[in-house]
Amino acid sequence: MAKPTKTGSTLQSIVHLIKETKKGQEAAMYGPLRDLFCDILGYPKGSVLIDVTGESGRPDVTCRAPSGITDRNGKALEIDWVVVEAKDEHDAFSSAAKREAIFGQKAKYIRPDTAWFVMVDPKVFIARPVMGAKHDSANDIVFPLTPTVDEDSFKTAFARMAYDLAGVPQRLKHFREGDVSMIATEKLNMPVDPSKQQQNQVAIARRNFYETLRVTTSHLQESTLGTLQSVLGSANDIAKAWKAFSDKYPEAAFDPYTLSVSAKPGDWELSQTYGGDAARLTRQLKKAGSA
Repeated sequence: MAKPTKTGSTLQSIVHLIKETKKGQEAAMYGPLRDLFCDILGYPKGSVLIDVTGESGRPDVTCRAPSGITDRNGKALEIDWVVVEAKDEHDAFSSAAKREAIFGQKAKYIRPDTAWFVMVDPKVFIARPVMGAKHDSANDIVFPLTPTVDEDSFKTAFARMAYDLAGVPQRLKHFREGDVSMIATEKLNMPVDPSKQQQNQVAIARRNFYETLRVTTSHLQESTLGTLQSVLGSANDIAKAWKAFSDKYPEAAFDPYTLSVSAKPGDWELSQTYGGDAARLTRQLKKAGSA
């Protein structure tokens, strides 16, 4: 096959490299696939990882997107939005049955926030939405990889997978605008005589259910710690100010409802400074309480 000329599209060049993958050289597909997500679908290069082990396994390619959450240091956290399974065998994903079998083996890559499971062989690029209630092959977006592949057609077919629509903040935005398609129920019990598709569905639902509990707990702990760290300095300052006030004035008292302090100056000298000291500490308390 002749190599594409310089006038060929970026996608045609990428597809050429994927199609030229030889048996036993699956890893040669990873670079072109990364370029496809970056150059065609708009993912930042730093958010597309090749053959990197995550908490749920080691996808061939992982595309990450914003989670809308930051850690205790204010660093934005990303989620595994797209996970990719590549096969160097031609026709590895040519039928729904083949796709279902491999999906069952590799669905461990899917995490609670993962939206897409992509399957690629030298002849076809397939994206399966996995955030809905059903992970059915009937929902697969199947795009043949031909030498004359059209870039605009590819972008249209996978428009929902583009980076500008990726991530939790975008999904929340659509939900608040009235999109209720993300509301679903998950069945954790296996039906009698389940099909392969039903087995895969329940296995993913169970795994995501328990991981969601774990991740949610972790995020709550991280947020709580971050909040405590953010107010620790103010709390220490207030503690020092209160100690100085209570040491100076007899019968010092703190009212948690009005965030104010009071005391009974024991002599004329203390009464001269009491008003200003009480007002300053009360202002400090109210400012910290409204932060």
